[in-house]
Amino acid sequence: MSAEARRRVHAARMRAIDAQHRVEQEMSRRSAQAREFANDQPLLAGALAMAVGAAIGAALPRTRMENEAVGEYRDQLMDEADRVFREEAEKLRHVAQAAVSEGQDIAEEKMDQAKEAVDSAKEQVPHGKEAVDKTEKEAKTAGNRVAEAAQEEAERQNLGRTSH
Repeated sequence: MSAEARRRVHAARMRAIDAQHRVEQEMSRRSAQAREFANDQPLLAGALAMAVGAAIGAALPRTRMENEAVGEYRDQLMDEADRVFREEAEKLRHVAQAAVSEGQDIAEEKMDQAKEAVDSAKEQVPHGKEAVDKTEKEAKTAGNRVAEAAQEEAERQNLGRTSH
């Protein structure tokens, strides 16, 4: 295999690995959102779980005895369960859309705030000669403070003076 072919295969593998990581991260995020929804809206989550259970039950094959004993009544109940499921699913779709929309709005607000903070920080940071001059001034000030502190302590210790 040529070097170019190996490079292309390697690049394709890296893209596949990156895609897998993105999918895993998204699944983790969605899972956390679902758990949060169930914690925040337990009644709605329970109703949806019940509707899904009813839909699964409806998909299972019926027995002859079931049809004779409760066939028509069961059909009415299944129709009602299907109606409730569709109604709750539609409500959930609206709730999810509202939550996503609010999340997007918050993310945009936070991004705007972050951009403003970065711009503000850039304005406050000196550049070029101004930065050099400011750094030199601060270094001299620091050096002077250190020298003064050393001088004061030398005097307190009577440095250079004999005790005789």
